[in-house]
Amino acid sequence: MQAEAQRRLIAVEAQRIAHALQWVHSLERSWQRIKPFAWLAAPAGGFYLTRRGRSIWRWGLRLAKAWHWINGIGQDRPR
Repeated sequence: MQAEAQRRLIAVEAQRIAHALQWVHSLERSWQRIKPFAWLAAPAGGFYLTRRGRSIWRWGLRLAKAWHWINGIGQDRPR
């Protein structure tokens, strides 16, 4: 009897999870429709990186410096 109750509980949980993850199926369907045209995005992406590449690199360097600074804060303490 307890095993049957556990099986029912598992079945209910599986249904709840399946319902909660329905968005994954719609996302996958949308990607399958868009995928044949994804090669068109490559030139647009290259153009964007060419036009905005400097600012992206600058932000990346700033983030790297900030990360290095944050990681170095606690390392100067005597042990």
